[in-house]
Amino acid sequence: MFTLWSKNVGDPCDAAWPEDYNKDVDDPVEWCKEMLEHFNSTLRRHERPRQFVRVEIKRNNKLLRHEWHKTNLVTLIKGRDVYDTYQCERCGMTAKRFGVGAITPDSKRDWGKSCKGANR
Repeated sequence: MFTLWSKNVGDPCDAAWPEDYNKDVDDPVEWCKEMLEHFNSTLRRHERPRQFVRVEIKRNNKLLRHEWHKTNLVTLIKGRDVYDTYQCERCGMTAKRFGVGAITPDSKRDWGKSCKGANR
């Protein structure tokens, strides 16, 4: 089971809404992106195109969120970038946090993905 968060193109991310799916697919993120692509290619006049925001994967009806732990002792400075590095204790995904902003996965293909659990 997973939850797709999507929004209308042009709307802010906090305008996203959830849709629950109980499907057995290999990659829920890819499935959701393909489904939205199909939806957008078959729009009717009154419909607005939708944009993928994120997917939350649930196991045993529990949402698996990343369990981020800081991996550097002191904040790193590289040029103008000031950031901390993080790694998920459950799945091993790596990320950075710039300033006091949100933690951002290192790989763009991982954006919006929920934790897949013990992959380490």
